[in-house]
Amino acid sequence: MIVVKDVTCFIKKPDDFVLENSKKAVLYSIVFKIIGFAALIFSSYNPIFFVCSSVCFFSVSLYIDHKILKNIEPIVFDLFKKWINHDPEKTGVYIGRILNIIWRADPLSRARGIYRGFFFQRNS
Repeated sequence: MIVVKDVTCFIKKPDDFVLENSKKAVLYSIVFKIIGFAALIFSSYNPIFFVCSSVCFFSVSLYIDHKILKNIEPIVFDLFKKWINHDPEKTGVYIGRILNIIWRADPLSRARGIYRGFFFQRNS
């Protein structure tokens, strides 16, 4: 029943479904590819039916992939926000954590090491 509700939601508003349920969209795309590949394997029994169903499943999975790639920027930023911010309601946590990572990495000493390693190894 949940799958039918997801499919009807995807048919009505595919972009909204992909933005709200990106994990489900990726899982449905993978499942449709697997079903399409399995239908190709079984095409020796009844070639026309299984080849047509395989083409249908592959085209549906490619359409889902197209919708995912069309909306990839908001999905990626949403994933970054969830990964970095444990509490997304706090403001400034995202930028503060990135600056903390850069500060702990000590970019000046790394740049000096890259400079020395690149130029001293080139001259030797």
